[in-house]
Amino acid sequence: MKNYILSLCHQWQCTKTKPDAVPVSMEELKKTRRAVDLPIVVIGGINGENAEFSAPMGINGLAVISAVIAQPYIKQAAALMMKCYKGGGPKTQFDASVN
Repeated sequence: MKNYILSLCHQWQCTKTKPDAVPVSMEELKKTRRAVDLPIVVIGGINGENAEFSAPMGINGLAVISAVIAQPYIKQAAALMMKCYKGGGPKTQFDASVN
């Protein structure tokens, strides 16, 4: 039994790590949020440019790969993604090595 909803390929794009996933639109996520009380986690194309849009609409978490692992400083990249999710991070692609 699942105690959460995992939304693949959030509103932006599907990625190389999930090539067969079908994108879920922002409107579909909003409808899902209104319909269920389960936590919703989004994955797919999440980065420093778009992470800020998730928390205000009630998304409970982000599952990222490239936005953290592909960065030269993984710990700083993870911290910066959290900051972006909470709305305090950069509006453009970030370089975790400078923070």
